[in-house]
Amino acid sequence: MATHPTTDNLRVRLERRPDGQSGAIRVIVENNHPSQVMTLLRWDTPLDISCFRTGTLRMVDAASGKIVQGPGIKIIRKLPPSREDIIEIRAKGNVEQEFELNESWMPTDGRSVSISARGSWRAAWPKTKAEVTTEDLEAMTGAGAMQGTFVSEADVELKLHR
Repeated sequence: MATHPTTDNLRVRLERRPDGQSGAIRVIVENNHPSQVMTLLRWDTPLDISCFRTGTLRMVDAASGKIVQGPGIKIIRKLPPSREDIIEIRAKGNVEQEFELNESWMPTDGRSVSISARGSWRAAWPKTKAEVTTEDLEAMTGAGAMQGTFVSEADVELKLHR
């Protein structure tokens, strides 16, 4: 019997870049539902290009345990979201986003940091991107839209230097 999809079907993984370079991190969001495509709003998720600046991806100094403070910006977004702000993940599929760790506030002295993701899915729909309507985007919380929280499955530790 098929289960009804929820945001619990979305998993967040963080990985080092496969080439061994420490200047980037890869974010992978998986839809582990066996049969249902999911479409989600990128805003304030690990797939948002501003995720380090907003604190969705968090960096902690591995030696001291203290958070490496980023700018902590708040973004005022134009509503409704555009179609470019949503992303489709097929059943048992994933999407990836790579981030260069070169922001001016990030340490460059070779120290080890631990990176994790934490936040909320603002809107997710159990349908294809093409099926998400203008009304869905305008409501973001209407019938069929789901919200939920996420935490990355494991932290990634790496050394930062330029």
